[in-house]
Amino acid sequence: MATATVNAKGQITIPAQVRATLGLRPGDEIEFVDLENGQFAIVAASYSVERLKGMIRKPKVIVSIDDMNAVFARKVLILVDNLSHGERLVRFASRFIPGRLLRRVVAIAFRA
Repeated sequence: MATATVNAKGQITIPAQVRATLGLRPGDEIEFVDLENGQFAIVAASYSVERLKGMIRKPKVIVSIDDMNAVFARKVLILVDNLSHGERLVRFASRFIPGRLLRRVVAIAFRA
């Protein structure tokens, strides 16, 4: 069992084993969860993805989902053209690409 001592400022150093288990790195936040029996649990703080807003700068060129899908579809079309049996590729891709997206990609690819 890991232990820590509270210093005069009310601070503790979280033992290395506990930091490793919680996946904590310098700058991470932790939460103290009241278990309502006089005990607390220490957990790594997790937040909504909205908290990440502003951490990554905006791209110089904004690309829509439709544009991304069109590029992907063109790549699929090139692969299909290089194969004698495009149906085999679609069957293979269906194992990795969700059905709705696959149908959309195939529709775009074969529309050209």
